[in-house]
Amino acid sequence: MEVTKAGWNTTLVPTDTPSACADVRVIDVTTIDRLVASRPHLPPVKLLKTDAEGYDLRIIRGSKAVIQSAKPVLHFEYNLENIQDLNEAGFEIFAFLQDKGYRHLAIWDAFGRFILGTTFDQADLIRDLHDYSDASLSPVVYYDFCAFHQDDDDVATAFMKQERAHRAKLSQTAKAGA
Repeated sequence: MEVTKAGWNTTLVPTDTPSACADVRVIDVTTIDRLVASRPHLPPVKLLKTDAEGYDLRIIRGSKAVIQSAKPVLHFEYNLENIQDLNEAGFEIFAFLQDKGYRHLAIWDAFGRFILGTTFDQADLIRDLHDYSDASLSPVVYYDFCAFHQDDDDVATAFMKQERAHRAKLSQTAKAGA
């Protein structure tokens, strides 16, 4: 691994030939599935939150057994630039999650402002957001996504309602202060 973008958005990128000045270290990694399986006393995972500078999708795919059994809410960063640096096919994660029974998706911009709530069957909308986050063209360099399994439709609906109300309150506060 080689460190790129050191500092605010530090990213580890696999490399076969680290630069001469690279700080080379061996890093042991595991999957969420292996971690949870090694601790059978843990209660079911009901929330899985990642912010791993492009590795989020790998982490989710490495959580397949946990996702199938516990159906946790998944909160993850979707940083297209880092996803591409890691040779990931980012958009495919949405079909993967939909196939696992995930139905609702909440989306925030890189500044934490709620954009919208949608469902996974709105593939064209999700594709448009994916395409829009091209860092070379857009001020939105990443999104935060929160995916809800269809068994949690009631939780997703209440959550989206609360996020919309919060966004409206922020808007009213900003207008009042202007």
